[in-house]
Amino acid sequence: MKRSILFCGLLSVLLTATLAPRRAEAASGAVTGTVETIAAHGLSGYTNWFTLLGVTSATGCPTSTLNGALRVIFTIASDDLGKQQMSLLEMEMMSGRGGVRVSWDTSHMLGGYCQAIAIYANPYTPPPSP
Repeated sequence: MKRSILFCGLLSVLLTATLAPRRAEAASGAVTGTVETIAAHGLSGYTNWFTLLGVTSATGCPTSTLNGALRVIFTIASDDLGKQQMSLLEMEMMSGRGGVRVSWDTSHMLGGYCQAIAIYANPYTPPPSP
């Protein structure tokens, strides 16, 4: 009896491991661009997002047509880090520089789009001279 239960258990584990759909490998990367659009939603269930001017592809990230142009839409979490990221984007957009570098990883999706993992402000500015 114990052997048949053990055999059934091992068989079910083996079948689950071999027949389960394989998850696609996560893609990651970074792009640099100028902040084009920022959307902040105060309603529950809506996702904050932004686009970078001219960024039409990012490996593994879905695209969408926005105002007639194809864009990658990056999402921002609605937590303390997301608030900091949103402030950074707003600051860069309002300064007129707008240059940011965005890192993403497709294992972190939010609202069906790639979530910004890290945002670096104005990567074009060299450090000040001593």
